[in-house]
Amino acid sequence: MATTKKLRKKKAARKLAAKRAREAEQAAAMDSAMLQDAIAQFSAMVGQFGADGMPLEGEPPEFGWTAADYEAQVVVAEMRESRDHSERQRLAKKAIGISAHCADALIILATESDHPLEKVITELRKAVRAAADQLGPKVFETHPGYFWTLDETRPFMRAMERLAFYVAAVDPRESIEIYRELIRLDPRDHQGNRYELIAHLIGEAMDEVAEALLAAYDDETGAMWTYSRALLHFRREGETDASVLTGIRALKSNPHVPALLFADQPPTPQVDSFSPGDENEAMLYADICHPLWKYTDGARTYLRTVVERSTLKTV
Repeated sequence: MATTKKLRKKKAARKLAAKRAREAEQAAAMDSAMLQDAIAQFSAMVGQFGADGMPLEGEPPEFGWTAADYEAQVVVAEMRESRDHSERQRLAKKAIGISAHCADALIILATESDHPLEKVITELRKAVRAAADQLGPKVFETHPGYFWTLDETRPFMRAMERLAFYVAAVDPRESIEIYRELIRLDPRDHQGNRYELIAHLIGEAMDEVAEALLAAYDDETGAMWTYSRALLHFRREGETDASVLTGIRALKSNPHVPALLFADQPPTPQVDSFSPGDENEAMLYADICHPLWKYTDGARTYLRTVVERSTLKTV
């Protein structure tokens, strides 16, 4: 019996490995036209809206919000203030009782309950649909680029962000498309969706699109951007003087990252906030991107070379 179980496990492992290999091949063979389209979109974002976005021109959009929708948001504000799980659940249900379109409440009920992942995703899709119905279709046609700046769009953006985060575990490509749509709607990216997106693009071997995203936010100096730029440079041309120099620039932006990437398993971050260059930023970066360095052949050896050739004493 034990032997049979071992054989089954080995077969399952082989099937999983084959599946991942096929997925990697499909990612590498992604249609060139799609790649170029994605690159063009990202490159146009900052050029179209500028680093600080564009002022809203003309009349503000008409939303489909009702008095009940606005009333429900008052309850949502109270819900956000509460740190008690039961109270947050109670207030979420109260908000939905006032307005069935209250996406913020639907998000809480989806993500702060003991649902399996599939159920969480299903409920978040409902939240996205509810928020979209609440806005009405016209605003998506007339005001892309101004989402989040317009308060009424924020529940939709929050619902989309949560859906992208959770769906990544089962379908990274869908997650990527959701994050790209969020950035299209809000090129200033108030939610910071570009940080999750860059990691998923690299993880899915969409390096050209990742390079375009880096270029679209070229003034970024945080670890997520500098180390992603270094990893992509290495993946593009291997360990060269130029790629090592890019790595040294990343090292100078945050010297705490390499030690975490060299570890078999980095520690779980205990905080969500950080200052540029500090250990918290390094931990948050490693928590997301450690696998990218671990499973890119030669990447950690390259990073050791970067550390050795840098004047910084970090590891």
